[in-house]
Amino acid sequence: GRVPGAGRPRGLGGRPRAKPAATMGSLVMLQGQCKRDPDAYREEFELQLAHYRSRAAVLALQPSAPHPELAELATFMAHCSGAYPAELSALPEELMGMLDKHAGAMESELRRTLAKAVILLRNKGRLEAAEALPLFFRMFRLGDKHLRTLLFRHIIADIRGINAKQRQDAVNRQLQAFLFSTMQQPDEGAVKRSLAVLIELYRRNVWTDERSVNVIASAVQHKSTRVCVAALNFFMGVGMTDDGEDSEDEDEDDEDAQPGAKRKKGNRLSKSELYKAFHTGTQASRRKKQKKLERAVKSAARSERIESGEALSSMGVSALELLRDPHTFAEKLFRRLQGSRDKFETKMLMVQVVSRTIAVHRLVLEPFYTFIARYLQPQQREVTLLLTAAAEACHDNVPPDAIEPVLRQVVNAFVHDRSRPEAMGVGLKTVHALCTRCPLVMTEDLLRDLTAYKKDKDKGVRMASRSLIGLFRELAPGLLEKRDRGRGHDKTRTLSAFGEAKFAEGVAGAELLAEDERRRALGLPGLDESSDDEDLGESSDEEGDAASGGDDSDADGWESASDEEGVEGAEDDGGDWHDVDEDSSDESGDSDTDGEDEDDEDQEPEATPAAAKSRPSADPQSLRSLKKAAAAKAKAKAADRRKAAPSATRARWSRRSIPSYAALPRRRGRRPAPSPQQEQSVLYCGRGAFAPSAI
Repeated sequence: GRVPGAGRPRGLGGRPRAKPAATMGSLVMLQGQCKRDPDAYREEFELQLAHYRSRAAVLALQPSAPHPELAELATFMAHCSGAYPAELSALPEELMGMLDKHAGAMESELRRTLAKAVILLRNKGRLEAAEALPLFFRMFRLGDKHLRTLLFRHIIADIRGINAKQRQDAVNRQLQAFLFSTMQQPDEGAVKRSLAVLIELYRRNVWTDERSVNVIASAVQHKSTRVCVAALNFFMGVGMTDDGEDSEDEDEDDEDAQPGAKRKKGNRLSKSELYKAFHTGTQASRRKKQKKLERAVKSAARSERIESGEALSSMGVSALELLRDPHTFAEKLFRRLQGSRDKFETKMLMVQVVSRTIAVHRLVLEPFYTFIARYLQPQQREVTLLLTAAAEACHDNVPPDAIEPVLRQVVNAFVHDRSRPEAMGVGLKTVHALCTRCPLVMTEDLLRDLTAYKKDKDKGVRMASRSLIGLFRELAPGLLEKRDRGRGHDKTRTLSAFGEAKFAEGVAGAELLAEDERRRALGLPGLDESSDDEDLGESSDEEGDAASGGDDSDADGWESASDEEGVEGAEDDGGDWHDVDEDSSDESGDSDTDGEDEDDEDQEPEATPAAAKSRPSADPQSLRSLKKAAAAKAKAKAADRRKAAPSATRARWSRRSIPSYAALPRRRGRRPAPSPQQEQSVLYCGRGAFAPSAI
């Protein structure tokens, strides 16, 4: 028989060596040992290196055949490249050569494993970013979506890592030169991935320079609709997905997907998942489930943001501000819009980007207004977005004659008697937005016709019409009818002519400086010092009023009338109604004021709230407690007496005691007219007799 172990190569100590075709577990163990002690395991490493090269030669002969051992050996070599730099100096070129030549023919799993090995070498510094980037962009052309996602995320993370500590301008120039050259290629996939990288780096504040934005703007004129839509979405603030695909594009079929597998539509979270994440399993498993739940919530929120088409984003506006030639950009895009046969959504994006560019840079593009006026109809699809774009494109530099077709079309199509109330409200609001940006477009006759809807039966129409009245009360009251101008309007206020510019003739507030110098020359305190003293006095007065508890009037606007004893009279009389003449009320008010000013030290202090009111108290807290107790007692007595008294004999309201919000009662018929005797006297209510809710 055969001796066990015969024919096997002997290692250190005479032990038989393992087979070269080792499993992944043994390679992982050997990988760790080689990293810890490279010299002791150099012989084992050289054996695996020879085995790797033999498998690489087999791949060159049979690229489409499965090669599971090659994938394991390539990962092992990439991890050991730092321990044996001399032996593996040519490893990056070998792996990149295999991917460049046979990536399209080899299996997807082997292709992704080799790509991960190249990424590992790049992270270890064994490969430059400028060397790996062209290979990754060529691999973007493959139909493997998982591979594209892996490469896209690595490119973004790699460039961010390069500029993490400080900006590497030399490396950035090399990478930007490659990406900009890729944007000029006819291949749609490469252009789209390059555009996705530029947009993502701008979004992450890595490449936010003017050159990157203008290269993205050049993609708007690309012949491919997908590339154009991606660039338009960037200027509207809508980003891309994590794999570089446009948010509006349909998901491409992955070649590795199983035939029976179904894609999950949306990010829906069931109640059972929420319960398991917080109530079942160990603490570590719950934490893992909760993190997974947070990622799902973020993904769902991001999907909703993309689907809703968030246009008002600071990213899009700031990018438009960096355009070198915005007028040429808007003209070319508008020219493409006029002859476009794309989908309606694509045309809407073009309209919105042109409108926003006009608004940001205050351009004058007169054909745009006549173009958009043709589509302003109530039955038009997404008419609200069109109305928003039309209003956004208006500003002071546009001639009123150019905006007039838009205003006329909105009024004729939306604001008429046979239109629905919703359409009329939208039309009037659009007119308000147009007049806010360019008030010269409005005429006097048209304005009076539109303000006639201020009494329409629909609330939305009424409010929209009244908002138009309020706008022109501030801009030009003379255009309104006399009854709509409001009281105290400025009759001399008119609209400035088109192109008229107003310049300041001096510095606002300069006369205050001269006044301050004059006061200081006379030995008086300056304006800033006097204002500080006045503020201090006002604050001290307010503190005194707060400390006194507000004796003269309550917080709800009622006047508390009492005799010269103040609250003492309210206690004695039980909080009844008092008929007091206007003269006597004024005298009582004056006497109260005089009583507050008097300070007689010889007078014995009385233990009544009235005496406490007549002169300052040394203990504000005790005085406040006495007043609160007296007011509560008077309020309780008044409530009991009011319940016992019949309703016919109750005192009527007085004009001086009614608060402003109770001046117009809801049912006037229930309040009879006062008699002549009641008109001669003014009725006051006791402290706290009624609450505002009783009105």
